[in-house]
Amino acid sequence: MLATIDIIVAITIPLEFVLVIMYFFNLYRFKMSICRDHLALWESEKENSRAFESVFQKAYRVLKKVDNGEVDGVRLSNSAEKIAIKTRRIMYASLTCFFLLLASVLTLTFIDPMK
Repeated sequence: MLATIDIIVAITIPLEFVLVIMYFFNLYRFKMSICRDHLALWESEKENSRAFESVFQKAYRVLKKVDNGEVDGVRLSNSAEKIAIKTRRIMYASLTCFFLLLASVLTLTFIDPMK
């Protein structure tokens, strides 16, 4: 059992690292797609943003608003919609990997606390 958990930990750490890099890369691509295809939407989001807010925070806020290919009643372009779907999938995969890693580490901690 411990060997299996060690293998899970050994696999999920580099996987999580790769998934986080992929997530931020795709979030940036989503931001660029919104800026290119829907500049008015991005400008309105910039006006509503707080001071010292990063580009990734603004892009994530727009990504959260995507519902059935629309943001605030504006239909997204095909490329922006595809990138939004891909970014969300990577985010969910990263969260799943993180919680798997967390559960594995906690299991190792409670199973064999003397090591």
